[in-house]
Amino acid sequence: MKKLTVAEADKLVGREVRIISTAGGHGLAIDSITTIKQVNHGNPITYYHTSSSTSLKESQFELLPQTKEEITKNLKKLKKVYEEQTKKLKDKLEYLKLSNSETYDENEFRVYRALKIIDTEKNEFTKAKLVAKLLN
Repeated sequence: MKKLTVAEADKLVGREVRIISTAGGHGLAIDSITTIKQVNHGNPITYYHTSSSTSLKESQFELLPQTKEEITKNLKKLKKVYEEQTKKLKDKLEYLKLSNSETYDENEFRVYRALKIIDTEKNEFTKAKLVAKLLN
């Protein structure tokens, strides 16, 4: 595998890899499979994975080909994140329009959302759960 830039390395998060070298003491057997969970932008770039707390170097693994199922799953995740982010931004704009404000205030927005939940949600337990989520 060629030496990757930081931007290229970041794209490996979530990808499955096969271990091809045990040099470096990461403790994984050759041909074992793990998933990249985080990239350390040091020099050299190293990769944290799901199988242990050790890190890997690019020379110690090879990318596994992505399956149609993995690509579909990743696309669904991205769509969900996009929809959530779009909804949050639309809610913020609605708040700014209703408040006749030009600047966004996170604390005021949280209170606004809490009041909106209390007004629209019928189930008391659901209200409590949603408002508690806003506080975190």
